[in-house]
Formats: sequence, structure tokens, C-alpha cells
Amino acid sequence: MPSGDAAQTAFEMATGTPLDDEVFFFRGEGFSATTRLSSGDFVRTAGSKARGKTTATIPRGTINLRKTLLDTGVLQEQDGFLFFANDYRFSSASAAAATVISASANGRIFCKLPDGRTYDDWESGQDDGSNQGSDNVITTAEQQP
Repeated sequence: MPSGDAAQTAFEMATGTPLDDEVFFFRGEGFSATTRLSSGDFVRTAGSKARGKTTATIPRGTINLRKTLLDTGVLQEQDGFLFFANDYRFSSASAAAATVISASANGRIFCKLPDGRTYDDWESGQDDGSNQGSDNVITTAEQQP
């Protein structure tokens, strides 16, 4: 990503998300989602793609949440996948990840910064100031089913 104001402007124009919010990219086989951290919540952004089929390790609560999101129109089925029609706030990275990959997931360790640090490591660095000057973009390692 280019540095400085040009990078921020390009990112904001492409995503509609201010660069001041931490942005997570969560991609793998059958899913591709973007989440921004906002006021302590993990906001899954509209247009994010989730797996349509559930796996054996999906938590019961995630099954219920996915059904509720489908019933309310937040998630919409298309071509065997689920797409977020609206932004949706999750209280944890793991809940956001499990809903997208349709399996149990520890979102704190799958999310990674470009330099390889996990979300958990990045969050720990907030207390000691070691994240000052980072570009706040976090990528997620591909989860194997």
C-alpha cells in the first residue's frame, strides 16, 4: 500500500472505510471478508463473502446466528455462498471468523499484520506503544478447512 495521504485517500475511496479504523482481511477457500475494528467491535462489512455450507466444527451458537442473519436479510444466499448485505457488528474476532468460515475459529491468531504479527500480538502492542506508526491494515492467514 502506498504511504501517506495518497494511501489513506485511495483506501477510503475504495472501501468507504476511514483508515483510522483498523481493517482486517479474512480470506480462504470459500470466503473473503473484510472487517473493521470500531469502538471495540468487529464490524463485518457489507459485500463480505461467507461459506454457504457448514462444517462439523461449527459452534451451535454460530449456526443459530447465521440463521438469524439469513432470516433478517443481513446475510443473503447466492450461488452457494452467503454474502453480507449490510455491515454487522460482532463482539469478538472469533465470532466474526466463525460466522464467515462456518467452523470454530480463533480470530485472534488468524488475523495477521503484513509483518506477520497476529492480531493478538498487535493488540498487546497497543499498551506499550509499539504499534505507533503502523498502517493499521491486518491480513488474515488462510484457514485450512
